Amino acid sequence: MDTSLINQLELMALEIAHAAGDLLVDQRPSVMTVDTKTSETDVVTAMDKAAEAFIIEKIKAQRPNDLFIGEEGTVNNSDNPTNVKWIVDPIDGTVNYLHKHPIWSVSIGVKVDEITQVGVVHAPLLGETYLAIKNQGAYLINKNGRERVQITRNTTLSHTLVATGFSYESAKRKKHGQVIAEISDQVRDFRRDGSAAIDLCMVGLGRVDAYFETGLHPWDYTAGALFVEEAGGKTGGLAGKPLSSDLAIASNQGVFEEFSNLIRTCHKKFY
Repeated sequence: MDTSLINQLELMALEIAHAAGDLLVDQRPSVMTVDTKTSETDVVTAMDKAAEAFIIEKIKAQRPNDLFIGEEGTVNNSDNPTNVKWIVDPIDGTVNYLHKHPIWSVSIGVKVDEITQVGVVHAPLLGETYLAIKNQGAYLINKNGRERVQITRNTTLSHTLVATGFSYESAKRKKHGQVIAEISDQVRDFRRDGSAAIDLCMVGLGRVDAYFETGLHPWDYTAGALFVEEAGGKTGGLAGKPLSSDLAIASNQGVFEEFSNLIRTCHKKFY
């Protein structure tokens, strides 16, 4: 792998994520324009669209022929495409952003030849940025500098603190609630922050031990999944498959097999 290319992509992703975060904080209107997507609870704000346009403009200014996929529908089909693809979520946790809840993030994953090489999840109101570089580790960046992080070493399912999220589709939300009820006596407790990208990074940071969710998209998990893996954890989906919209699972290596088998069994039962 071309190290100079990876270095360029890392610096770009960090710079652009921070700039987008500043825009979302500083230019947040007092009255938000809101539309809906898949349901009445699945919202998109004018700031989602503005931030995505801002991010894509910044990418194209430096690398005009790269491909990219954005949550709000931006797709670049260059006539002379490179082997680099950007997967962008301008606000992961839009409902939190709308309600002035601090847990939301700008998520940028970068693939080279379809392999994720760089992941940046920037949480402006938490004062933290989570950076992962393929085969180079996962890092927490905050006011104290840049620190390499490692996942928890917990090996006991009953001691496992689990993060999760719920679909905005009511039927899927009910099914997910059934899964939660089914496993509630087998794990320590649950946390629900409202940003899949941040949830995945919390696994990598060791603030939770495991995570699962259904209905995600590549822009939700691409950067965060790399962070988990580079922190020493594992990710997966349905049996024998990588994480996907059908099912996303992440945990430390000590509980991954037991936890993933449990979640897959419940998914088969209720979905």
